[in-house]
Amino acid sequence: MRDLEKVNISQFKSFWTNLLISMFVLVGIMILSRLLPHYYTPIIGLITAALLYMMVYNNKINQFRTCMIVPYAMFYCLVYFSFITIILNMLDIWNILRIPRELSFFNDPYVPALLLDPVCLVILVIFRVRLNYLSICIDCKITTGLSIERGKLGEIFSYETRHHLNNLILLFAILSLAVWAHYWMGYYRRNELSNRDWYVFFWINVILFSVDIIYFAVRYFNIYIDLKDHDEIITEEEIDGMSTKTYLRFYMVCGNRVFLTWRATDEDDDHEKLDTPFLLKYNATGVEQVKHIIEQQSGIYGGKLKFFFARKSMDLAKHHLYRYFYFVDEDLVASSEIANCGEWMELKEISRIFKEDPLQISHTMLTDLTRMATIIITQKLFDENGHRKINIKSYHPTISMEDVRDGDYDFQDDKWMKIALYNSDSFFFRFNMMMRKILT
Repeated sequence: MRDLEKVNISQFKSFWTNLLISMFVLVGIMILSRLLPHYYTPIIGLITAALLYMMVYNNKINQFRTCMIVPYAMFYCLVYFSFITIILNMLDIWNILRIPRELSFFNDPYVPALLLDPVCLVILVIFRVRLNYLSICIDCKITTGLSIERGKLGEIFSYETRHHLNNLILLFAILSLAVWAHYWMGYYRRNELSNRDWYVFFWINVILFSVDIIYFAVRYFNIYIDLKDHDEIITEEEIDGMSTKTYLRFYMVCGNRVFLTWRATDEDDDHEKLDTPFLLKYNATGVEQVKHIIEQQSGIYGGKLKFFFARKSMDLAKHHLYRYFYFVDEDLVASSEIANCGEWMELKEISRIFKEDPLQISHTMLTDLTRMATIIITQKLFDENGHRKINIKSYHPTISMEDVRDGDYDFQDDKWMKIALYNSDSFFFRFNMMMRKILT
């Protein structure tokens, strides 16, 4: 099971490389805008945007996908910067709108930072605010699983992406303030820029972009060293050399209680975490054989086996993990000695730990609880088209293990996960529905 928690080094390096390329693109635009004729600047912006889009697309069709939110955000930044620059210059040529000569690529001096920095700032703020609702993010969650489902790698992607976006927002806020403050208060408008003007309008951007690149290069190298020291790295060669492995995971349920134990998990050998004790590697075929396994493991016979869901690890293609519920009656529990192996815990108590201190729960169990709760609540709140069944925003449905036992929930189907991410409570869902009505 420890393999499931390791980080695919090729994915981590791709994540690292893609982020650095996104920053190098900005440095390249600033330098080329200085070396080439000014009117090439928006063309260079569109070419580099196409490069970033190719990176995003290639990642989408790659077997081992990485997080591409930052390159995707920079793609939008460059596209908007290029088209806004072209539109403003065309309006200026047609005498529809007068723009400062420093924004016109037909004039000298031309200062692209006056437009590039604020445009990037606005786009990045929008991306940060809408991070969980971006199409690229939703598609990735549906295809590869939630970040929590991807273990350590998902944790790195989630945290580092947010950290990088926050860093870039702060960076472009400082640059926007610096260039425009100098433009209005310290810049003497003439045909040539002074050394101080070049320093503010050009070199500050290049220097801060470069410092940011160095900072993240050092940061990701340190993360790599930490992962290597803790033996949390796996290479593509090791993955290719692995045999197919199938893991079975059972949750034994009695009423509204789940049988759990505190144990040192594979992902953290030093601290005990809450998890199911029924976990093993086994190539089982058929429901009866699976049921026979859990009966032997628990010592309780005659319960009801119900399939939960199964996943092939997107990061370790030859690993499969099947989850099952095993429902038993109170009289079967009373006549067994299973209490010596763990404890029966009410779902309310598990929910409390989940909300207050999720680190007490094993990574895999967190994944399973998240999926179970998300699908049950979503199916109770919304229909298959994403519309609310009960139009009362304050209504919060309850969850019980009886719902799981008696309900017709298909936890394997990602349909309800998609609806949970995109439903009638989302602004853009309502906007799209309104536009459809107008157009039809």
